[in-house]
Amino acid sequence: MFAVPIERDNPVHATSWGVYVLVATNALIFLALAAPGAQAAALEGLGFVPARPSMLTVFTSMFLHASLLHLLGNLFFLWMFGDNVEDLLGPLLFVAVYLLCGACGAALWWAFNAASTVPCVGASGAISGLMGLYLVFFPGAKTDLIFFIPYYRVSMSARAAIGIWFAVQIVLATALEATGLKAYVGIALWAHVGGFLAGLVLGAVFVWAGFRDRYLERYARTDGVRV
Repeated sequence: MFAVPIERDNPVHATSWGVYVLVATNALIFLALAAPGAQAAALEGLGFVPARPSMLTVFTSMFLHASLLHLLGNLFFLWMFGDNVEDLLGPLLFVAVYLLCGACGAALWWAFNAASTVPCVGASGAISGLMGLYLVFFPGAKTDLIFFIPYYRVSMSARAAIGIWFAVQIVLATALEATGLKAYVGIALWAHVGGFLAGLVLGAVFVWAGFRDRYLERYARTDGVRV
């Protein structure tokens, strides 16, 4: 069973410049590497290889994607959850948090795969961090949870939908680790877990620092605010 949370209705109040820049950067890099052989060389040289960790590849790997489907899936979730998180944090802090969550995702992936020579690429750890932040900032927002195998769609709060999604990541990551099948599944689930946990912690820090309260005060009279 796979579960995917889909935001239903949570309007933003400012232009999402940080999301625009991240979407454009990821898309342009993917297009730039479309030439035969260019992508393979980039994945090998700039992907995060646990057996040869470096701070440079921790960050360059976030902007590389193995396929068009990989890219589009990540950009979809970046757009869906990132705009509201940026609305609360502002563009500069949003991008910094995005990168930090991605780095935490890479760190946990490294912890479980320190000897691996397979490059890890993609923005999934960073985007999972945004989902953690979204859960903390907008726990009651309207959200649908889509289950596959079998297909089923149900409406619930962001707290419930994202919580179930995270539980699935933990269960799958643990099961693949225990069965030795992770080498055959091209998804860095522990990076999802690491990024998400970083997002939860950062979200709690921002709430403590008053970011959420100031956001709610600013838009308290705006119809449609979902928290």
